[in-house]
Amino acid sequence: MRKLSGFSLNVPLLLAVVLCGCSKPKQEVASESGLTPHLSFSNTAEVVTETEVDAIREAGRVEADLNLDGHPDLVLMRTNDDDTGEVEVFLRKPPPAPTDGVAPMVQENEYVRVGTIQCKAGARIVGIASRTRDGFTDLIVLVGRAGQQPKMVHYLNDGTGFTEQ
Repeated sequence: MRKLSGFSLNVPLLLAVVLCGCSKPKQEVASESGLTPHLSFSNTAEVVTETEVDAIREAGRVEADLNLDGHPDLVLMRTNDDDTGEVEVFLRKPPPAPTDGVAPMVQENEYVRVGTIQCKAGARIVGIASRTRDGFTDLIVLVGRAGQQPKMVHYLNDGTGFTEQ
């Protein structure tokens, strides 16, 4: 039986330490734009009616099928009294399916409020727009700061949420 040298025994141990225990944890990079860097479409807890959505005082609106389910969704821009702003995303719920071949009574459209893109202090959302890329509707947010030209912030949509680019 051949004896392994001390060096060859230490290589697997060193490799295990390097791969498992010595790497730095990933740190979330703060957004330079002053906006929330990611918004997932998975939050489905809060359902609101179309009447409730229409009652929101908005400064801008984008209507598009964000999650490619065939139903128009909404993105609303609001400006706050403190001169900051936010962008709220609402996914439209599909209408109820027919039961026993009978279509359900027409109801008011319902939306799921999936989240808000917040502005940090010192920034203000001054506009929103959309563009279609690879079938998905991306979101463009214009952010203004005192004494500066507005900056365009592009949020890529992968069908499950928006991520700032």
